[in-house]
Amino acid sequence: MMRLACLPFAAALLLGACADTPTAPAAASAPQLNVAGENGAFRYTYDELYDFAGDSYTQFTCEDGTESEPIQLFGQLFERYTFMQTPSGRVQYVSSTMPVGMYGVGLVSGQEYRVVEREQMTVHYDENDKGGGSLHETLILRAKDTRETFGITYLVQWRFAGPGDMIVNRWKELETCKR
Repeated sequence: MMRLACLPFAAALLLGACADTPTAPAAASAPQLNVAGENGAFRYTYDELYDFAGDSYTQFTCEDGTESEPIQLFGQLFERYTFMQTPSGRVQYVSSTMPVGMYGVGLVSGQEYRVVEREQMTVHYDENDKGGGSLHETLILRAKDTRETFGITYLVQWRFAGPGDMIVNRWKELETCKR
């Protein structure tokens, strides 16, 4: 099984980060706030742009024990969170990410890597804590010259019938390691 050695992206709740390697983006942009309320509903949107100025790294370990080279990350990651609440008490939270000019450079070979990073999370529940959610998160690194590809995708679904009463909990991990 391939494990993710370092992942500097915002979704660290599912992906472990290395203690020895800087993983936080250098600087985040000023947040954009949008609060709207119509017919008793409430909506809050928060946008942020994280800058990877070469101080973040990632590396994959393949199922057979071989490793990708350490890859230094550059570019930006756009992230948007939206929180909504209806007059009936239903709450919905949606978040997503999108890379903006992101790329990596192999520290051993010097070759450039294309970076694909996507996250989509939706969570909803009502005043009785009934609800659920889903997460789809992907990180793929593809070498431009050799076409080596390393990646991981997480698919998660959950559902609650009330406080602490989980009735569905699905987790799937899809790994890519092509040399």
